[in-house]
Amino acid sequence: MAFRKSELSVAAFSVLLLASCGGGGGGGSSTASEDENGNTNISVSLDVLNGTDSAVLYQLGSSDYSSIAFSSENASLEAGADGYLVLRFRPEMLSDPDFLVKDETVHYSASSSSRSIQGYITISYGRDPLINHQWYIRNTTADDTADAGSDRIDGFFYKVWRRAVHGSGALVAVLDDGLEIKHPDLSANIGSGSYNYEYLGYKNSGWDIPNGMTETDPTPLSSGDAHGTNVAGIIAASAANGTGISGIAPEARVIGFNVMSSLLTSVGQNAARLDAYRKILTQGNVDVINESFGTYDGSFYTDDTMSSLMKALYDSGTVRVSAAGNYFAPDEYLNAISTSEALEYQECSLLGTNCVWTQNGPCDYLPWVIKAGAVGFSGAHASYSSAGTNLLVSGFGGDMSGPYIYSTDRTTCSAGYNKTSSDEDTSCSYYDGFTGTSAAAPTVTGLVALLRGQYPSLSPSQVRWILAKSSRNDSALPGLSYSPVYSGDILVDEGWTENGAGLRFSRRYGFGVIDAPAALDAADGCAGDAECSARSGTPGQYTIVLSCTKADAVSDDASTADVYAGTYDSARDTYIVGYGFDQSHDVSSYLDNKDQHYVCTGKKMLDSSDNPVSGSFTLDSVLLSVDDFSFSPLSVCGSRALEHQTPMTGDDTVDYINTVARSKLGLAVRTPGSTYSVLKGFFENSSGSLNSGYPGSSAVSLNALTNAPMGEHVTAGEEWSADIFSWCDLADNFDAYLTVFAHRL
Repeated sequence: MAFRKSELSVAAFSVLLLASCGGGGGGGSSTASEDENGNTNISVSLDVLNGTDSAVLYQLGSSDYSSIAFSSENASLEAGADGYLVLRFRPEMLSDPDFLVKDETVHYSASSSSRSIQGYITISYGRDPLINHQWYIRNTTADDTADAGSDRIDGFFYKVWRRAVHGSGALVAVLDDGLEIKHPDLSANIGSGSYNYEYLGYKNSGWDIPNGMTETDPTPLSSGDAHGTNVAGIIAASAANGTGISGIAPEARVIGFNVMSSLLTSVGQNAARLDAYRKILTQGNVDVINESFGTYDGSFYTDDTMSSLMKALYDSGTVRVSAAGNYFAPDEYLNAISTSEALEYQECSLLGTNCVWTQNGPCDYLPWVIKAGAVGFSGAHASYSSAGTNLLVSGFGGDMSGPYIYSTDRTTCSAGYNKTSSDEDTSCSYYDGFTGTSAAAPTVTGLVALLRGQYPSLSPSQVRWILAKSSRNDSALPGLSYSPVYSGDILVDEGWTENGAGLRFSRRYGFGVIDAPAALDAADGCAGDAECSARSGTPGQYTIVLSCTKADAVSDDASTADVYAGTYDSARDTYIVGYGFDQSHDVSSYLDNKDQHYVCTGKKMLDSSDNPVSGSFTLDSVLLSVDDFSFSPLSVCGSRALEHQTPMTGDDTVDYINTVARSKLGLAVRTPGSTYSVLKGFFENSSGSLNSGYPGSSAVSLNALTNAPMGEHVTAGEEWSADIFSWCDLADNFDAYLTVFAHRL
């Protein structure tokens, strides 16, 4: 017989810890009601993604069940201890590719010797309705051992959730174009400390403040500013709330700083970013900053104050994650065949190497940040993702042809990226087209939030080590492998190499593709790992002054100038190349393949007071700097320039020589452990601060960082070396030195 309503208070509708139900994790919740037909209807909430896969329901008063009737592909109704009924998610569903099942209502009945019960059980499995679109959380076309390039991969974030790790306690600051804090999938996770620089702009200009705008609400005024809202959803959208998607760290809190608002000038954006750093330092409780923006033009963010603030944030324990950039082979340059920049961009494209060198400012060449590259749905390098030795790891950014990253968008169909409603998303509050390293960076940030939520005392250096150690490289995912690339005698991209610590690294992936459970395992074991323990603080900075000599010239393999809108002149054995609209010139000198080679070596390690140091160290990263960097006078460099069929003006000549010289410059470092790292590949174009180091311009400092030797042990006094390859002779007065970022052993 059915229980009466008056008996419900003593019927032990219990929610027990899953351990007492024979599983792991936490128990689900349930409620019951009796309808007019005497049925006892039960509503059960499970959270299967997070490990809650069973719930204790009714106690019938005895354990001698004569029958239990219940039919579901996803769950079972079983007799438990002490006469309880237990609803349990079927274990085999946890390994099913489509385990993100829809909620269901199932008829049941159960009888014992003393009583019986029947009705309907409505089961919520804790499924966010759009989570199946989030392939980077659980790629339903992949198995756990899927190889990149053949099957599909993801970040295994769901496995970390099942270990009851959700980012609780972590605070993430999103520096972007704004953050819609009232979004229904974000509002529950908004923390304290956001700032609105649009409000400050209106206030400082003496303008009327728009209705509803406040100083602490970074929701953008411009309907087109949706980038930061997309970023925030990837990191910390609420989970299992019956709405939209789930963030990677669904219990982390997030705050926003609209430093990249479209209403701010570039100068205003730079000032806002500096101010945001100061506010975060003052607030003192931000675990990780996400910056899904960057620059390859060194004119932006080169202030010494910026460098000091980034270092201060690192010292304070705040981790910064930044997008690597989308300049691997940008179409806008490859198609610009009527400009002086096209030759080197097409050369690198034909070589299949990175086209734009992005280490033009302190945001890019200092180690106080985690630079994140991108892989696509297949797990392979995304065609747009900038390569470089300043990368640490790769996250998930989607392929240019899709599928992309699904995330939160501005609400209403009149704002944000998504302007078209659907049955799944009637208010246009989600967007399925987010892509780029802007999308990949927050997948890394989400993982950092999971780690810092579980282990708040992890230092930024320890987080860097954990990510480097745990990410999947070409050994784990052979589909990531690619061959080294040479241009003649010059190594342009070394492919995957193994450093002296046994870690594998490449310019395209950093240390590999992030793996959430492996990272959590590494964090779990940090205290017992000597390498991780050594990284409890900020690395020391040690200088090695290099002595440089000019070696024998080397050859490159620049033989594709005909793609530069040119034709081959067989009589003269040269290529005739279009320049501008009415000029052309002979590129035979460009194709003579002779490049200058400088070899630099050094041993003595100096501290910040220029005193020699001794002892052993474990490396974090290495910075190569060339001070007073410039080429020889224009006349010398110009002697290797192109023979003009139609004379150019002086400015045209300088521009062309500068363009070729920017491309035909290579930098590399070799550690005492013999790790060889190409910091700037030959034919990688550069601009910004590097521009001023070319003919006719004043000398500057050139800086380039590599993470490749992380974990190698070195002893003071061992020999380091560097290679500089250059189309033109370098001026005689340049100085070269290394800054070694390392922890003492």
